[in-house]
Amino acid sequence: MNKLKKDETTTGPSPVSVTRTISSPARKYRAKPLTKQDVISNESLHFWRKKYEDMIHYVRESGVSVEDADDDEVIRLLAEWNGNVKDAVLNGEKGRAWKKENLPIPRAEVLPTLKTGKFVFAGYDKVGRAICYYRVKFHNPRLFAPLQSVKAVVYLYEEMRAEGRLRGAEEICVVVDRTDAKSANMDIEVRTVGKTAERSMLSLRRQFHVSFVMTHSQFMKLLYTMLKESYPARGELFLVLGVNFIFRKIWENLVSVFLDAKSRSATHLLKDKKELLDFIEEGELVEWLGGKLPYTFVPPSDE
Repeated sequence: MNKLKKDETTTGPSPVSVTRTISSPARKYRAKPLTKQDVISNESLHFWRKKYEDMIHYVRESGVSVEDADDDEVIRLLAEWNGNVKDAVLNGEKGRAWKKENLPIPRAEVLPTLKTGKFVFAGYDKVGRAICYYRVKFHNPRLFAPLQSVKAVVYLYEEMRAEGRLRGAEEICVVVDRTDAKSANMDIEVRTVGKTAERSMLSLRRQFHVSFVMTHSQFMKLLYTMLKESYPARGELFLVLGVNFIFRKIWENLVSVFLDAKSRSATHLLKDKKELLDFIEEGELVEWLGGKLPYTFVPPSDE
């Protein structure tokens, strides 16, 4: 859509032709499904066409600037925000602002993160999402802030996109692999809960687990937000591997309450590697997690 000015009316001349743009999203969707659940498949494309028209009307009336948003992206925004036109427009603006500021991400900026091997793309889940593994044991909080990690994921995603290695709706499945992770992998700013907590072994243990969960939550909340705003209807599945009872309770009570319903439903806490097979075929799961997909990490060169 072109930039729409506040003083334009819905009946007067407009840079957007409603008749033209309404038919286009439907055609694109039939050729390219957005999600496994087919967010626009609730029987009627008419419903989403009407939402699309409502979105155009809202933009015209509000004066919000929506630049360079093609039909497919508009439909994705509506799907991500459950048809709420206002939320779709406002968060779409945030996403475009983030992309304008950060893309393309310079390779030199994320190269130190990529060399650690904590983020790798390998294989596809059962519905065709490209799998991004986050190996927590390689995370050094003294060197890498959560935002740097998010940028590294985006860089790899855009690289795969450019090379045509993303399937279908270009979605990703994020596997947070906590195997062999230790306290040294926790974010520094949350490692101390308080002086009182340091007085007993029980409190220290609780402190460790709270910090461990928060390590993931800082990165994941940033990733959730960035995907919803900048890559709507693409971040559909998050698997956290190696979750014990304490981790689960802390996540449920201290982390998930700050996530929206869609992000919570997209996140699955897994006790062991076998549960990964509910989401990923054995042949698409990397060998280090018990699958049959060979993978050897080769650190990227400086060039």
